[in-house]
Amino acid sequence: MRGRVRTFDCEAGGSIKLFFDENLPPRIARAFDAMGIESTCVQDQGLRSKTDKEHLAFAKGGGYVLVTSDRHIKIRKHERAALLESGVCVVEVACPSTYGLWELFRVLVNKWPQIEAKMRGEDYVIVRPQSVRSLGEENRRGR
Repeated sequence: MRGRVRTFDCEAGGSIKLFFDENLPPRIARAFDAMGIESTCVQDQGLRSKTDKEHLAFAKGGGYVLVTSDRHIKIRKHERAALLESGVCVVEVACPSTYGLWELFRVLVNKWPQIEAKMRGEDYVIVRPQSVRSLGEENRRGR
């Protein structure tokens, strides 16, 4: 997904702002916000049941990184096109569907330094319980 205009610039010392979509529990966004990492979620912004394109427009307008567990955003043609057009950077949380709120939160908190470092040079980061990789690294692994 190279060549896009980035919605934030961590290389210039900026901070990452997070926008959690409706595929993740809103309490995770609120917890990150309480920890001092500016975060919001679809539910708190009145965007529940809106389209991905509307979510991406909100993220772009606010300079947010989209945090999602929707792996289809990078696969389905119309979603990928909307993502590329928006220029929004993405953190995909790729945890087992059996993970509950606390397991998801634990993975994100424990991996946060790696996520933040990876976002400094990548547009799309995939977070798994055992790893944090860019989309390019993930593709090279054949996932």
